[in-house]
Amino acid sequence: IGQVIFKNNMTFLFFIFEYYKPIMMKQESKLEICWRQLHEKFTVSLETHFSSLDINGWLSHFAKKQTINVYQYEDLGGKIGEVKKFKLYYGNIFMSILMLRIPLIIMAKKLFSKLRNEGYKKSKIYLLGIKLEDEFNALAYARFDRFNQENSIYYSAKAIYKLIKIESAWYINQISTYDDTEETDMLVDHDSFWKPNR
Repeated sequence: IGQVIFKNNMTFLFFIFEYYKPIMMKQESKLEICWRQLHEKFTVSLETHFSSLDINGWLSHFAKKQTINVYQYEDLGGKIGEVKKFKLYYGNIFMSILMLRIPLIIMAKKLFSKLRNEGYKKSKIYLLGIKLEDEFNALAYARFDRFNQENSIYYSAKAIYKLIKIESAWYINQISTYDDTEETDMLVDHDSFWKPNR
């Protein structure tokens, strides 16, 4: 009797697995497709545009006619300390004024000017994981290094990027930056982000 029950249970589990297998594979393929798109975006396109201090190229990664929020968190021993908030808008300056937001292009010019003055040479971006919230919204967890003219890393940080999909392409509409520490991984729940097994 025990063997019959065991066989029936195994048969039931087999059919359950076969039923849900296409659903699981479909979800996995969505993640894989999203990973390829965002990996290309961050580690190739965005890295190249930022490293060459190409303002227009860098701006092309953001959602147009959208509010852009940037949060800079300071990690104090595993706890979030002071937060710097920047309310931006990627569109014409007149609309930015009406919305009481800083034009994204002004922030970009200020940032790139600062980098030139501090001897910046290039950046390296690593995609650490992604999270699909739905078909049109995603999160990307990344780490980046900045190199000076001597090819030495002088600044590192981690960031979570919120992205929206517009006409099959992903665009940034929020950035939250953190110190490059193991505590940051725990704070943002790094294990909840997906990454392909390699």
